Amino acid sequence: MSKILRTEDIAEMLRTTTAAVRCHISRQKWDVVPKPFKLGRKWAWLSEDVNNWLNDQKNQGGKNYEV
Repeated sequence: MSKILRTEDIAEMLRTTTAAVRCHISRQKWDVVPKPFKLGRKWAWLSEDVNNWLNDQKNQGGKNYEV
């Protein structure tokens, strides 16, 4: 079962700020942050989806983020 991640977790993983993550979400920049889903009023991600996104970014020559 995947763990649910919040904006703060994604910001830490990508080594950026929560404000930057929220900005990318509002602009739908899915090449910069993984696509989230709404959980109540907050954005959330499944850890498995984030790990898959990171691997795709690495394989496509995108930014190299460490998990």
